[in-house]
Amino acid sequence: TRNERFTVVAVPLLVVLFFLRAPLSESFWLDETISVWIVSGSLQNVITRTISFQGQSPLYYLLLWTVRTCIGNSEFVLRGLSCLFSFVTIAVIYRLTLRMCEQRSVALLSVVALLCADQFQLALLNARPYALAICLASISVSALYELRESFSHRKALIFSGAVVGAWYA
Repeated sequence: TRNERFTVVAVPLLVVLFFLRAPLSESFWLDETISVWIVSGSLQNVITRTISFQGQSPLYYLLLWTVRTCIGNSEFVLRGLSCLFSFVTIAVIYRLTLRMCEQRSVALLSVVALLCADQFQLALLNARPYALAICLASISVSALYELRESFSHRKALIFSGAVVGAWYA
């Protein structure tokens, strides 16, 4: 229908605009500044600082250190990792909803609902580990749904890896 075609065009455009909005318009806040400090040293410093000052798993900070080392140290680049994880989350939620409901418009509306959630917006726009945790949690739910349909060792491995990754994010 015409409304569905409009939704198919409008929602991805809104997603792109949303991704570009805040990372360019705000400076780092305190917790993000700590993330930048954690990844500013050596690989060993990243692990030590993460455990000592964040009390978290170093998984996200090792990924952020890699991005900073390979691409650069700008706010946009460092927030880009969270944007990437959020984009993957959106794709996973869209695909999962489409598989469950078999209606593209419902899947697109699930993406809109996700983008409207305050916690998702905060995760998406900050250089913090939350977007990684949400991404891995959504992958685990999707993998569990697929395992429910048919078992395979590959699907079980993806599910297990995503659950463990979400736990350590």
